[in-house]
Amino acid sequence: MFVSSIIVSMNIAKMDRRFWVTAGIGVAIVADIFSIYSDDFWSMMGIRLLAGTGTGFCCSIALANLAATTETARNFSLLVFAFVFVNFLELYSLEVISDLWGVSGIFGTFISINLICLLAWPFLPRGKVATNNALGRSEVEMAVRTGTPAIEVHGQQHAYNLVLLGSLCLATIACF
Repeated sequence: MFVSSIIVSMNIAKMDRRFWVTAGIGVAIVADIFSIYSDDFWSMMGIRLLAGTGTGFCCSIALANLAATTETARNFSLLVFAFVFVNFLELYSLEVISDLWGVSGIFGTFISINLICLLAWPFLPRGKVATNNALGRSEVEMAVRTGTPAIEVHGQQHAYNLVLLGSLCLATIACF
C-alpha cells in the first residue's frame, strides 16, 4: 500500500479519482485471480504485492476524499472504527472460508469483496483534484476558507454523506 500511496499522491491532480479506483480494483481482481493458480512462494509474494498496490489505490483515494471534508476528525474516527470492524470480520471469516473452500475460497472471497467495492464508485467525486488557478489554492484550502466540503467547492454537488459512505466502503474493503 505504501507504493500505491506514493503513486496516487504524485498523480492525483493529473487524473480522475474514479480512474484510480477503477484501476486499483481491476489490478486487485486480476492479482487475486492469479493468486488462485499460483503454486510457489515467490510468485505468490509478487502477486500479493500487486494486489496490495491495487487496493492501496482505493484506500489512498478514500483517505483523500475524507481529508477534503470539513469534519475530517470525525470522519477519520469513523474510518478507524470501520477498519477495526472489518478486521474483526476478516479474522473470524477467513478461517471458516479456508476450512470450507481452501485457498481458492479465500481469493474468491477477495474477488467478491472487490466487486462489491465497485458499488461505492458512483458516490465518488468526478474529476481531478483541482486548484483555483487564480489564487493557487487547493480544494482543501478553499474549503477551509469557505466552510464547505472541498468536494463541493468546484461546482460538483455531491451528497456529503454519500461521498463519506463511498470513501469508507472503499477504504475498509481495501483493507480486507
